[in-house]
Amino acid sequence: GVGAQSSYSPLYEGRMLGMYDHRQASCSNAADNSYRSGEGTATSELQHRRATYEVTSRYVAPRAEVNRRLAGWQHDWLLGFKDISSATNSRTMIASLLPRTAVGNKIPLLLPVGGPRVATCLIATLNSLAYDFACRQHIGNITLNWHVVRQTPIPGPEAFEGRRIGRKAIADWLKERVWKLTATSKAMTGWSRALDM
Repeated sequence: GVGAQSSYSPLYEGRMLGMYDHRQASCSNAADNSYRSGEGTATSELQHRRATYEVTSRYVAPRAEVNRRLAGWQHDWLLGFKDISSATNSRTMIASLLPRTAVGNKIPLLLPVGGPRVATCLIATLNSLAYDFACRQHIGNITLNWHVVRQTPIPGPEAFEGRRIGRKAIADWLKERVWKLTATSKAMTGWSRALDM
């Protein structure tokens, strides 16, 4: 297996991610489908409740290569989105935080310069209904291309600092909620530390 002390990182595929969920599904090779090489097995509610449960991937990558490619990124977490959608899916944009690991080309990464506090605001925006609507109006096929994401409106960090919900800045209000949705397993300990949670 590929454990925390292994010299290999699991390679995440798009089907492994859900909204705020780095443990949406495990991947395996498709046995009877000549059109798709892989398939996902959804994580059960019982598995989601276990902080020690992690999804399994079909592929791995050398941890040294992952670190080389993420050389400028000093965090133990990543933020990415699924770039595959469908007209039959209820959502177009599905973003998640995930542990520092290898990702395939179906999970474009967004590495916010402002760090974890900005990341909580960014992921909340990406997974909002309003942002999803904007993406859906621009998508021309089943791929949520990077140029679509770059052209859609995203409020800057100051929008979350200058406004309040009750006595808290929106950024603080979001931080608590995003943390509860994303720090669901031991693999996200680095993310919890980054948020001081």
